[in-house]
Amino acid sequence: YCGTAYKEFPCISPAQALDKLRRGEFSHFPQTEALTITVNRICINYMADTKGFYQPVYRFDCIVNGAETTIRIPALKKH
Repeated sequence: YCGTAYKEFPCISPAQALDKLRRGEFSHFPQTEALTITVNRICINYMADTKGFYQPVYRFDCIVNGAETTIRIPALKKH
């Protein structure tokens, strides 16, 4: 990411993002089965939204039910 910040926004902490992961507050997998998640790494990334603005997300590199995957949790606090 290279650029200038548009505005400062409050973000959740990595611990709060991990709590969201534990509660299943992400949309990568069908909720029809129990998930076994092992987190190998967490970092902050930026992803473009629908308007082209970059939004911070926590990226969890995980093993989910035996398969390597990435789960992203938005870092911006909800108002």
